[in-house]
Amino acid sequence: MTDIIENAIRRNAAFVCYRKPGRSVVHCFLSGFPVPAGSMPDGEGFLIMPFVKGGDGFFFPYDKQSYRRYKQETAALQDPDNTVSPCMENNGEGHIELVGKGISYIRENKVRKLVLAHRFRLPVPNIDYSTAFEGLCHRYPQAFAYIFSIPGKGIWMGASPELLLQTSGNHFRTVALAGTATGTTPVWSGKEYREHDWVVQHIREVLSSYTVKLHFAEAENIRAGHLWHLQTPVTGTLKKGTAVWEILQNLHPTPAVCGTPADKAFDFIVENERFPREFYTGFLGEWHMQGTTELYVNLRCMKWNSGYADVYAGGGITADSNPHSEWNEVCKKAEVMTRVLRM
Repeated sequence: MTDIIENAIRRNAAFVCYRKPGRSVVHCFLSGFPVPAGSMPDGEGFLIMPFVKGGDGFFFPYDKQSYRRYKQETAALQDPDNTVSPCMENNGEGHIELVGKGISYIRENKVRKLVLAHRFRLPVPNIDYSTAFEGLCHRYPQAFAYIFSIPGKGIWMGASPELLLQTSGNHFRTVALAGTATGTTPVWSGKEYREHDWVVQHIREVLSSYTVKLHFAEAENIRAGHLWHLQTPVTGTLKKGTAVWEILQNLHPTPAVCGTPADKAFDFIVENERFPREFYTGFLGEWHMQGTTELYVNLRCMKWNSGYADVYAGGGITADSNPHSEWNEVCKKAEVMTRVLRM
């Protein structure tokens, strides 16, 4: 796998490699160049979609000749001694100001919640891409881990804890994921519970019209690396003939990555965030592979550029938010990626 990744990057060729949560097999598509995906993809493959609806998405069609499977190494890698701290030389002034502006927007009754992100630009003069990806897989075994390169769009890597949608036949599952905590045992405030309930409500509203059976389990704590999240598993049965692509257009973006109401939250994000999100908070994963679609929200990710890496992290903002606390939260989330950077 190491040679595959390094050779593809050296040749500036498009590829994607990924490892599913709880699995030990790495899958790779080495297609030369993916197909643009502005609408429903045709056939089996790997789908990558941006945060903005109608933006440039890409589809790697399944091809037996260019598809590879590798067994993930079982020996855990050691963390580098010089782990990059995303907030070491950044006091967060810009993000704190943005959050304050967002709180004012919420208190004017424009929206109930916003999800505001920050882009950490960190110097990375030398990087071993395959080693970084292997480290990501070992550090976050229950995340959807990936690395992909698309000429003109950059090299991206991430480890997402959030399933957007999995379907197999008429059966499906998804999760409502919101709220972040650190420490040995998570302590949730009213803010986190409200944020979580808004995601549950959104999923219920979207999926009710597409299902004959819809079940919400009890909320549970899940761990993603050094972070905790509040999660409600959702399962059910789709109506016969339901189009998965149509569900995705209504399900994404959820209140967990955009806000609520989505249209006004989206407008605020586009007008006020200081960078384009591109694939961050979009979604990606397998599309109709052997009859199963399995897509994840693109959280906890970074984009490599010449000599530096852009690490993305965000958090939910409500009327009760504290701008300085929100800055601390995005710093903690960014550490998911910076912990695998080797300087």
